[in-house]
Amino acid sequence: MKPVYQTKVWQEGDWWLARVMSASDGADQAPLNALTQARTLSRIDQMSRDLIATILDADEDDFDIEPFYELPDDLGDLLCEAKGARAWLEAAQDLWSERASITAQALADKGYSLRETATLLGLSHQRVDQLLQTRRTPEAGAPTGEGKIFALNAHRREYQAWLVLRTHVTPPTSRSAQELLQRVRQLLDELDRCADATDPERCRQARRPARK
Repeated sequence: MKPVYQTKVWQEGDWWLARVMSASDGADQAPLNALTQARTLSRIDQMSRDLIATILDADEDDFDIEPFYELPDDLGDLLCEAKGARAWLEAAQDLWSERASITAQALADKGYSLRETATLLGLSHQRVDQLLQTRRTPEAGAPTGEGKIFALNAHRREYQAWLVLRTHVTPPTSRSAQELLQRVRQLLDELDRCADATDPERCRQARRPARK
């Protein structure tokens, strides 16, 4: 896995500046705090890559960078929300494709016809055939579902919550993922207790953690 360097990008007058702020685990720390600049925002990414590559004496393809744009007023928050929504959309699409493919294959293995599988999944039989072909003949070098999307779900009554985690390594059967799921379940329990409460005070009491 390539090392990743995070940069902070901001504007001063007519210039855009970028500073290397952090590095992923195991990455060479030499580029940290290094600073570069460019006349245009479209050039600052390349200038950052050139800077890091020069310090590391490495090829630009040997590492990745993740820029964080520091913008005035509330523009930074708006940008973050827009990027987060896009990342969520892409993750959800990947998750759907993976789960639909797995389900289509499982149904086919149990003897369901192409059209029966299509009806169950709410897809055309042509799309189901594509999903099955993709599982049988994955593209060379294409990432498999494993290590890419990891989903956990929790549900209570009318509430359902999903955690969709994107990873570049083995799916995290990890403590971090399980702790996130546990927190979601706790929040759902709080919603249930509030739904049972008949007045705001009882709801506040319901939201307090139960003592053991």
